Amino acid sequence: MSKSKLIIFRGLPASGKSTQAQSCVPQGRDISADDYFHTNFDRNTPYVFDGSKIAHAHQWCQSKVRTLLEDSTGLPVAVANTNTTRWEMQPYLDICNELGCQYEVVDLYDAGLSNEELHARNSHGVPLEAFERMRARYEKDWQSASPIPPWLRGA
Repeated sequence: MSKSKLIIFRGLPASGKSTQAQSCVPQGRDISADDYFHTNFDRNTPYVFDGSKIAHAHQWCQSKVRTLLEDSTGLPVAVANTNTTRWEMQPYLDICNELGCQYEVVDLYDAGLSNEELHARNSHGVPLEAFERMRARYEKDWQSASPIPPWLRGA
């Protein structure tokens, strides 16, 4: 049985993460925390974001990724979340390490677009000011960044 590979897409909202994730793995093997906010996790239903459920959405996404990586198909899996910091990506890296899977990180950052351009093309209603905050905290050198959430390291 061959091990699946995880492709981790990271970038600001509307940078093309989901589109690229969908194009590089078989249908149903691309996952995003945003999927949680669709009825029955079906992307063909309306997207209804609830900020109070974001932690649950990421836990669901991590669980779904683990399940797909553990199946016996050996087919690749893609996860497309903003992953602006190392600690946000760390659960996926840990899953790969636990399961003995390879991973690849694809960094789209801002796709060469301004905050205003990203805001205009984002489909989830992310406010313009959120792009500025995400851009400011984006760890371009994620490999050298801390894998520990800031509240656990006193930052």
